[in-house]
Amino acid sequence: MPWFIYSIAATTIFGILMALYKFPAAKSLNKTAAVFWSFVSSGVLAFIFFFNDLPTITMTTVLIAGFWGISFTFLSLLQMKALDYIETNTLYPITTTLSLSIAVLAAFIGFNESVSLLQGLGILLVVAIVYLFLSSSKSKKKRVGANMLLLFGTGIVFFSAFNKILQKIAVDSVNIYSYQIMQYVCGALFVSLLFLIRKTKPKDIMKSAPIGSTLGILGFLGGLAYLTALSLGPFSLVASVHSLYIFITAIVAVFLFQEKLTPKKIALVLVAIAALVLIRLG
Repeated sequence: MPWFIYSIAATTIFGILMALYKFPAAKSLNKTAAVFWSFVSSGVLAFIFFFNDLPTITMTTVLIAGFWGISFTFLSLLQMKALDYIETNTLYPITTTLSLSIAVLAAFIGFNESVSLLQGLGILLVVAIVYLFLSSSKSKKKRVGANMLLLFGTGIVFFSAFNKILQKIAVDSVNIYSYQIMQYVCGALFVSLLFLIRKTKPKDIMKSAPIGSTLGILGFLGGLAYLTALSLGPFSLVASVHSLYIFITAIVAVFLFQEKLTPKKIALVLVAIAALVLIRLG
């Protein structure tokens, strides 16, 4: 199953990438600038490798890529901002599991697909995870984290699900290689507009270049693997495997940011993965 190999590759790369999303918060760097440089470095790589595919760009390519660029910008900024208050091994298991659950519900409501008993149990398990985490936040610090999770998590879940749908539409509609070029170009242009609106200082933009470029390199490789997997295999399977990146992110964050995997957080990650398995098996 070639799609499974590409899915595992995408999951591994994105697992590392999502852990690195905490660097702008940890180093007090401009988050918007980090996203900008990630688009620039990804775009340069896409242009180099897929230059011959430029003639395949259509208005549909530009339209889908434009929506993705705007949506992914908001998703990235929300994730980076949330990591000011919430550790990676708390944020990602909850938002990732919720976004996959919403995709299952959307398939049921919008595409006349049925939800099996196992999928229903998985969705209920997701709700239980979120409730237990929020209700157990008794200290002031934990309440702040819970409030921030509610505030930013809603947007993260929405844009995450929306981006998955856009990627699937792109795979079914356009050349994925020229699409990769345009999605990064559109993203960089949108962030440039944000710079103008916010009157961001050039020195603040340059400080985020190293980490932003690193994010972009990983984003390009992971994005290519994910789109290739989507072009070869079923959307539900690819998306489900991809969601397991949360386990890799949690492990990487322990070494990079000394985040503690308490028994509660380990249980949270494992239960989230169990919910994903239930949803997939259904």
